[in-house]
Amino acid sequence: MEKGREHDLITKARAFMADALGYEPNMLFEEVPSPWGRADLVGVRSASPSPARWTPIGRSAFSLISVLEMERSIGVDGLVDRFGMTRRSLIHLASAPLARSMLQVNGHNLTVGPQPMTPFGQICAVEIKLRDWRAGLSQALRYKTFSDQVYVFLGDLPKATSFDPFRRSRVGLVQLSPEPRLVLEAAETSDENVGLCRRVVEENIAKLAWGPMQRPF
Repeated sequence: MEKGREHDLITKARAFMADALGYEPNMLFEEVPSPWGRADLVGVRSASPSPARWTPIGRSAFSLISVLEMERSIGVDGLVDRFGMTRRSLIHLASAPLARSMLQVNGHNLTVGPQPMTPFGQICAVEIKLRDWRAGLSQALRYKTFSDQVYVFLGDLPKATSFDPFRRSRVGLVQLSPEPRLVLEAAETSDENVGLCRRVVEENIAKLAWGPMQRPF
């Protein structure tokens, strides 16, 4: 895609996310890394109540939480063996999740905490293509692992576009040119989220939002 056209589509996509879907402009992020590639555009809404500030805790800590979510409770010695680290390293790894009540200590075991904190109440991921709706849908399907809604935004909508695959997969469709319009509204996909994928993306968004050149929203 030509750079000028790409910039034009992203500008239109950002405007549509703000005007039609209700996302604040400062809550829209481009090229957000995920375990399944970079989403062209991601809109987020803060959790309610919103944490005063979200400090990223690292992918290893999220991996630890995901293991405990699957197995409920694991002894410290078992975790030391599984992660191949010392007790001291494990304590350091778990310190931030414990402080946030994302994890808790039960005797000699670690378990998932009662009130896991999340900075975002809703995540909407967008894949932008010039005309290739099949490629756009194929990539967008991967974003359901971490998003509450997923859209494909097309610069031009080919006449042969089939809407049934979008409906079946609950992926929305937007035409950006000549004027942006909603073709199909996305359905809720949070039930298809994968815990670790969601947390990794939340961490990456937090870094973009609260990096050294950004102010917390």
